[in-house]
Amino acid sequence: MVMSAFDRFMDSQFAKYDPGKKLTLYPHKVVEPYGLEHYSNPPKLAVPEGHLRDFDPKAHSPKTRGSVEVIELLSGGIGGGAQVLLCKVSEQPAEYRPSHAPFPEPQRYVVAKIFDPMFFPGNNGVLSALVGNDVLAEQLLSRESGAYEYLYDRGKPKAPPSDSKGKGKRQETRNTITGHPNLIPQYYGTWAIRFGMGKGKYREAGLVLMEYIEGHAIEELCDREEDDGYLLPVTEEVIFHDFAGLAGTIQPRKVKLTEPFRLKAFREILHNLVVHMHIGVEHADFIPANVIITLRNHGGVTGVRELDEPRPVLLDLTLTKVWRKTKYAQGPGMGRHCLEWLPNPPHPMERASPQGMELYIGWFDAEWSKERFEEWLVQEFGPLEEGSEEGSTGKYSTFATLDKLEADYFKKKDEEAKEKKKDEEAKEKKKDEEAKEKMRAEQDEAVRVVASASHKASDERDGGPASSAKEETRAQQDKAVRVMASASHKASDERDDGPASSATLSIRPSPRANWRAQDSQSRANPPSTSRRQQNRSDESTSTESGEEGIPRSLYRKLQEAKLAASESSFGSSPSPRSTPRSAQKPVENEEEMDTIEEE
Repeated sequence: MVMSAFDRFMDSQFAKYDPGKKLTLYPHKVVEPYGLEHYSNPPKLAVPEGHLRDFDPKAHSPKTRGSVEVIELLSGGIGGGAQVLLCKVSEQPAEYRPSHAPFPEPQRYVVAKIFDPMFFPGNNGVLSALVGNDVLAEQLLSRESGAYEYLYDRGKPKAPPSDSKGKGKRQETRNTITGHPNLIPQYYGTWAIRFGMGKGKYREAGLVLMEYIEGHAIEELCDREEDDGYLLPVTEEVIFHDFAGLAGTIQPRKVKLTEPFRLKAFREILHNLVVHMHIGVEHADFIPANVIITLRNHGGVTGVRELDEPRPVLLDLTLTKVWRKTKYAQGPGMGRHCLEWLPNPPHPMERASPQGMELYIGWFDAEWSKERFEEWLVQEFGPLEEGSEEGSTGKYSTFATLDKLEADYFKKKDEEAKEKKKDEEAKEKKKDEEAKEKMRAEQDEAVRVVASASHKASDERDGGPASSAKEETRAQQDKAVRVMASASHKASDERDDGPASSATLSIRPSPRANWRAQDSQSRANPPSTSRRQQNRSDESTSTESGEEGIPRSLYRKLQEAKLAASESSFGSSPSPRSTPRSAQKPVENEEEMDTIEEE
């Protein structure tokens, strides 16, 4: 069969992953996870086909690069999506990046999961047809890389390594989330690789570098029951790997899948799941085909080590949901998943049941009832009680504790809201009081200005210094002004029935005050019109003369004060008989003023 030019081209590109080929690794920061409903979408991918977003190989010093040699293809192929390659470290980066575990020493095995768009299904795959190979590859890489980086960061020791050269001796093995003995492989970073395409052209692909897990998937260790689809673990011994015996001879590591062996692995699965839930991580693709059982640790500092107990490892994180990276976590008060409030991981009994672990029925006894399943949970994880309580020996928390924490949280929020409202009301009251004080000050200032103008007018009219009687009259007038200002303030408070607003009062002049002022002048020049007509004319004149804006009562009092000053200036030594009562003593109220007018 003759190969087409396209097939020959694809083969030539896939040959770049052949055993013995070396891959140069460039540091690469991937866009935040996207492509699933709970994640936000980044800006549209706007780079040439075959290139990575935000990647510039020239921006990275040679000291930041590493290299690996391909040993074999573990899964993938042309049209197979991500290429999973077993590799051997050729060269470590000279500089350390704290976003991942230190790079293993040369000759150590690692796995490179490469999201190369060229070998995705293309139009034969539904997702590739919808979004294109480049976008699909970036989506998967962003979710896998984002999950690994978050899990590594949440589990790493607080103190950073003291050595900054990235040697194997710095490798952290006590991370509580990634690496042995945890469910997640050790994470060695996200990188970019590039291949020459001739004439100075290149294509690029992103990859996740992780610990090599040597073992078998649970699905591979079992058959499936035809009727119910339950797992049927194989009964014969299973060879997991070869190892060097005491005599130096190579011999296989064989294990029989007994119930205790299976339940030990199952226990670790459940424990790690609730630990991940406690930091806001859920695995949607947690199926037996993605969980590997291994009896060897390739990520240790001292080299490869045999394990006494089975270690389950989850390999595919492309469907893992990290709460803090979702769009829901961006809302106010939503930065943490509710299970993160708990002092300890939730008890496995709160999250696991035979129905919930349906895909694993058969790995644990298919005949177990719910009661037997819960009995086993208590046996392995302790009673369902709050481990943070005094006297408890448990290591987990309960949903009852979560309910209490949520109730306390919302109670606190309500109290904070009430305090905030109280503070706002106090601020508003203070603001109104300040506005009222300001208005009073403005009224007082207006009164002083009018009184001063009245004194000045009186002096100009008399044409000489004020007599002692005038001074006495002025004193009485000033006292009357103060009394009137106080009455104005009180009336303003009674009218507002509370703190004054900052709105300007609407004030009209007093016709009676105008009449009294005109009457004092008419004694020297009798009016040619009737008193009522003159009063109307004065009202019009007063309104038109710009005195609109002074309270009626205040305006009346001021005019009476002016009248008193005028009457007292008719003679330098007026007798009590010729002195009006308004000038003899302060006017205290309106009834007294009416009496004076009648006289």
